[in-house]
Amino acid sequence: MGKILSENKRDLISRAERFLSRPLSSDELKAVFGFADAVVTFYLESCNDSEIVDLIFSVYGKGSPVKLFINLATTNDAVLKDLQKIKEFLKPKERKILEHFDVEAEIISFRQWLFNLLNSDSVPATINAFYFGMNENENGYSLYLIGTNNFDRDNSEWACNADWVPECRVAPLYQLSNIINKMKGLKTQPWIIAQAIAIIVIKTVFERNIDQIRQLIGKNKLHVATGFDEGDLYYINTPMYSDD
Repeated sequence: MGKILSENKRDLISRAERFLSRPLSSDELKAVFGFADAVVTFYLESCNDSEIVDLIFSVYGKGSPVKLFINLATTNDAVLKDLQKIKEFLKPKERKILEHFDVEAEIISFRQWLFNLLNSDSVPATINAFYFGMNENENGYSLYLIGTNNFDRDNSEWACNADWVPECRVAPLYQLSNIINKMKGLKTQPWIIAQAIAIIVIKTVFERNIDQIRQLIGKNKLHVATGFDEGDLYYINTPMYSDD
């Protein structure tokens, strides 16, 4: 996952290290690993070295998107409370746009897609984890599902092992796409909103429909994670979560 660096990420690291006159720390490198390609490209083309360093420092400090994602993924708060966390992260103009986001409609749409997929494409008994991967495309962002046999929380490369690849693996995110388009050009990078909303939607569908999902999958325990393909993984605290 984040261990394979693109040329642009290497350039970003080089500029930051030149400005700091030292190598980046392990935490600072993790910050760069987690950036979406669009973020890296924007900062390389539009920002000076000082602004690049500020971006890297922000990830593990106040206003950190990583802290936001981890909080959303690991708590059992209600949907409205989770949305409030996102709003507190955003600037006033962005909050106003998010108020028009129909999160319940997105949750219903995602649930219908997931149930249709699980009904039409049986999950092999060997699958121990679901990875809801995210990537950028010409229409904004997409979310897809694969299953893996082997799980290793200490090595995110497990999510690259597509042992179960359902035919209709790409989820519809119509509401999110509309919101992201309206936020283009504003201060907060759209990928942050996309990741945060995806975590809320996945977590909520598993929490509200755990019995049906267990029946469709045929097991009680399953690891569930999401993240951008070239970024960090966020492990979602669903009722199916297992420490094994």
